[in-house]
Amino acid sequence: MGFADPESIKTIIRNLVSNAIKFTEKNGKIEVSVMLENDRVKICITDNGIGISEEEIRKIMDPSKFHTTTGTSHEGGAGLGLSLCNDYLIANNSKLEVKSEEGKGSSFYFYLTPVGLA
Repeated sequence: MGFADPESIKTIIRNLVSNAIKFTEKNGKIEVSVMLENDRVKICITDNGIGISEEEIRKIMDPSKFHTTTGTSHEGGAGLGLSLCNDYLIANNSKLEVKSEEGKGSSFYFYLTPVGLA
């Protein structure tokens, strides 16, 4: 595991997986991966869900705005999850990054410094 507050990282991963479930159709695919990339630990949650437009990504990543989207089974949300994740990551010297394509899915990922390299 990387150098970070373990409880914060658990909360972040739990929220990102919950979002992947919320925005992926039944029988869809969700993958959680952890890998070493350029001397940092990369944690990535990828789904083949509905995807997100560039405009929506800007909205959901803007901490000054409240934004919520209905899931594939019409689930609601508080609109705070991704903003909270990013706040926790900033406190752990990281940030939430997103790659997405509408209709094809999304990847939410972040990097941590491995303990031995901190």
